[in-house]
Amino acid sequence: MKKISLLLALVMLLSAFSFSAFAADDASAVIGSATAKAGDEVTLSLTFKNSPGIAGAQLYIGYDSDVMTYVSGASHSHSYTGTVVEADGTEAGYTLYECSCGHSYKSDGGVAASFYTACSTEAGANPVKVVIANLSLKEVKGDFAVADITFKISDTAAAGEYDVSISAVEAYDSDVASVAFGIKNGSITVKGSSSSSATVHKHSYKTTVVAPSGTEPGYTLYKCSCGHSYKGDYVYDETVDAPKFAKQRDYTGAFVDVTESHWFYKFVKTAYEYKLANGTSETKFSPDNKFTVAQALTAAVNIHTAYNGTSVRAAADGEAWYVPYVEYCTEYGIIADGQFANYDANITRGDMAIVFANILPESEYEAVRSVTPSDVVEEGTVYPAYKLLYEAGIVSGDAGTGNFRPDDEIVRSEACVIFTRIAVTSERAK
Repeated sequence: MKKISLLLALVMLLSAFSFSAFAADDASAVIGSATAKAGDEVTLSLTFKNSPGIAGAQLYIGYDSDVMTYVSGASHSHSYTGTVVEADGTEAGYTLYECSCGHSYKSDGGVAASFYTACSTEAGANPVKVVIANLSLKEVKGDFAVADITFKISDTAAAGEYDVSISAVEAYDSDVASVAFGIKNGSITVKGSSSSSATVHKHSYKTTVVAPSGTEPGYTLYKCSCGHSYKGDYVYDETVDAPKFAKQRDYTGAFVDVTESHWFYKFVKTAYEYKLANGTSETKFSPDNKFTVAQALTAAVNIHTAYNGTSVRAAADGEAWYVPYVEYCTEYGIIADGQFANYDANITRGDMAIVFANILPESEYEAVRSVTPSDVVEEGTVYPAYKLLYEAGIVSGDAGTGNFRPDDEIVRSEACVIFTRIAVTSERAK
């Protein structure tokens, strides 16, 4: 079972640094270059070249605060086109998914490649922290974009060429090997009103970390051989956990039966955007349709694999499509062997609660409220699961009555409430 947990240890290197990845082969992290005038905003692209299959990394972008100021960072949103490659006798067939930026992966186990990228949220941060995590642990290889970093050039910036440097990086453990990556720094060339006669010097900074001492804060000193220098923030050792669930697509109103006027709109929208639910067609979601046991187990597996970085096998020839999901649920203790006699039957709200109370670690079901009286009796088999999910704010009773209706069959819109509140804790009821 693979979990993404970022182990961040400060490593200040000038020419190479370590990433956690699948293999090493002349790879590098690259920050782009640009030309601008004083007062302009300029965006530089952060990319990986010759990636052997990154599992994740954290790195820092340093710059001269007297010349430019960090405005914001935005992750690159991958948009894939799938190409089916037929088996040729020596190699099994597969589907190749490619983004226009170069990011690509081969399908396996039905789990999509998913990158999480986060940049410093505070304007003016220096260095800019960028966290990248390959949530699906696909072997994503080659060249691809990671993020766009935007700077504001000072209104009084002198003409010159100023480095934007990758100065530190931390590797993290995801049960894969560490690999060396090269650094390719970028620069911003500032053109003044008399740039044709201006002396343009390309600063090349040496990085020195000065640790905190007593009441004095630590800092990172960037110094060029020409004498120009500036200070950036000191980078502390820390541990950062990448989110287990991330938005992977946008809901643009494609389903005619899911509009803002419906009570379930935000739950279906979020479940769709996090790829925890799909429509029944390109234009319909069918929110009132019933949910079968097989569909419930499939949804449970999708959430469990996203959280743990695991995968489920494809169905074999002649095998029911849901068999691998049943096997997975049994293997990981989500259900007991023989718990359900008919996987094509509609699942009840009570049985849905029992399944979804078993897919995450206990720490993810933190209680935020107390159970209120309802129609779920304490002596029944549903009560422990209902209590766990209710207190965590994942399930609720009817408005007004508080009844949970454990024997009623659950519908697709109601199931999306559970999916959303499991993946997005801010949506949990209080």
